[in-house]
Amino acid sequence: MHDAWQELIKMFESQDVVTKMFLGDNLQTLKMREGENVVKHIQSFQSLLEQLSITNALVINDNVVLSLM
Repeated sequence: MHDAWQELIKMFESQDVVTKMFLGDNLQTLKMREGENVVKHIQSFQSLLEQLSITNALVINDNVVLSLM
C-alpha cells in the first residue's frame, strides 16, 4: 500500500511541475491581441495568476508587474 501511494505522489508531483511551467510560460508570453478588449485581456491574466496560485507556484510580484506591462 505504501509503495502504491509513493508512486501516485511521484506521478502527480511531476504533473504539478509541468503544469507550473506551462502556466508560467503562458503568463510570460501572454500578449493582448489587436482589437481585444482590455478587460478581457486582464481577466485572462488574472485567470493565469489564479491557476498558478492553485498549484502553489512561486509568483514574484515584480515578474507579475513586468508581465502585465
